[in-house]
Amino acid sequence: MSRSHYFVFSLAATLATTVGCAKEPAAKKGQDTPPPSAPVTLGDKQPTGKTMSAEVLLRSRAALSHYETLRAALAADDLKPVAGAAAQLAEVAKVASEKASGSAKASLEGIAKTSLELKNKSEIDAARLTFGEVSKHLVGLVAAEPELQRDRYVFECPMAKGYKKWVQTKTALENPYMGKKMLECGSKTDWSI
Repeated sequence: MSRSHYFVFSLAATLATTVGCAKEPAAKKGQDTPPPSAPVTLGDKQPTGKTMSAEVLLRSRAALSHYETLRAALAADDLKPVAGAAAQLAEVAKVASEKASGSAKASLEGIAKTSLELKNKSEIDAARLTFGEVSKHLVGLVAAEPELQRDRYVFECPMAKGYKKWVQTKTALENPYMGKKMLECGSKTDWSI
């Protein structure tokens, strides 16, 4: 097996193991994600085709996995995993940006830059504000690539400071900008930036 094949298999294995406010109805236990045969909810946009190379798509999926770790930590008011996940997100996005082009390249560069800023935040409110900047670039990336939208949902919180949208893998709303005090604040929205 060549080194490049090993890297792709290794990265794929990593991905497989990771991954006034209106209240959205809470999903029933065991129904956080739709069954594989269910239609994918993408807001107002529907997938139209790939816009990235296979390598950039694979690395972008890895970035989304690290982003989900950040989102879940902030939703749980837990700052401990943020620095590590932000550093990993920055590195994956930087490497992906080197192989990307057009709007994907710009989005991945933005994700890398703002993730490095997030890595250094020691207070949760500041981390949430910077997470919003990461989210802005990430929503742009995912909006442009239908393959990345599968089994992901975009939400918006009208009370969040700064950028108000975020992406998550669960249908049950878990707001990273408000955390436990207002976990279900927000609603599903479209993929526009």
